[in-house]
Order: sequence, then structure tokens, then C-alpha cells
Amino acid sequence: MRNYRIIDIETDSRGAIDVRKDTRAILSIQIGKPDEECEFYYKDGKKQVNLEAAARRIDEILETDTIFIGYNVNGFDVEQLKKLNGIEIPSERVRDLVDSKAVQKYKQLKNTPMARFEYVAKHYGIPCEHKDLMNLRSEKIAKKIQEKTPSVRDYEAKKMAYGTAVYDAYLEFIEKEDRNCDFYKYAVGDIQSEGMFFEKLVKNVDKWLE
Repeated sequence: MRNYRIIDIETDSRGAIDVRKDTRAILSIQIGKPDEECEFYYKDGKKQVNLEAAARRIDEILETDTIFIGYNVNGFDVEQLKKLNGIEIPSERVRDLVDSKAVQKYKQLKNTPMARFEYVAKHYGIPCEHKDLMNLRSEKIAKKIQEKTPSVRDYEAKKMAYGTAVYDAYLEFIEKEDRNCDFYKYAVGDIQSEGMFFEKLVKNVDKWLE
């Protein structure tokens, strides 16, 4: 099996219903594997950990035979990296967990065309509790949105609120520079869970990484 790194981004998508179109900026870029300390780069970080440093690190990794893996990485992360920060990752160097047999089986089982990672992870027994950090925050924000504007539909309020929840958590992280903050645990949690999903499940049933 070729060497790999999970890659994931967090974005400023405040108030966005269509995050692919309306995301404003990349807040952080995470790169790593479950058995290694996550490489964490963020917009307001110092020189060695800002987004320019992340771009250089991605270029370094591309000079090796490493493959980047992520959940919906082709549908969002790679696209936003190029669009917002000019960071390009060739398609042949990316594998999307959404395309795995395990996720396709889940979609068939649930009779759904789309599947959020946290649901897939929980279905296969992969820890994903870090998602609750933003779910709890966004539920409160969504409630306020609908109280203020009753005409906003439930699913729209939830989408608008989630991006705001992530951004608010990022501001708290910037203020405290504390890895115990929700934002850091949420961002790094994706690397851990997606890596565990790949290593413990997908590599046993899928051959597209060989």
C-alpha cells in the first residue's frame, strides 16, 4: 500500500447554505495519520504554521509518492484549496473515501444519495464524537436564526448555523491559542476519524489505493 496522508480543511462559511459556492476563506488545514501528531496550519498562525506554510508542506509531500485521502475531499477540500488559496493537488494524487465500497454500501443500506461522514463512521464503529462539539453549538445558533426569521426553513437554518459555529469556535481558538479549544479538537478529530476509517475498514475491502 502506498504511503498516505489524510487532509482536511475548516472554512469560514458563516451563513452559507451552499458551502461550495459561498465559503469565504480557509481557516485551517490539517494533514496527518492516526498514529502521528497532526500537522495543523491556520490562517492567523505564525510563519511556521500559517496557510503559506501549509502550501509549502503540501508541495513537499507531492514530491514523494504519498497519496492524499479525505472524506468528500474531491467534492470540497481540493476545490476550495485551489479556489481560495491557489493550492493545487493533482487529481491522480487524491483518493476520496466517499468513493469507497464501504460508503457505497452504507448509501445503499440507508437508501440515500449522500452520507455525512459522522453517520458513516458511527455505522462502522469509528469514533466520531468530535463532531458533537459543533453540532451542539450549531443547534443553538439555528434556533436563534429561526426565532429571528421564522420563514427560514429548518435545513437552511442548520446549514447557515454550522458555518457560524465553526467560525465562532475559530475566533475562540485564536484568542486563547489553546489546543483544548473546541475548534482544534474538532479539526484534528477529522484527521483521526477519517484515518481510522481508512486503516481499520476501507483498506480491507477496497483495492483502489494499492
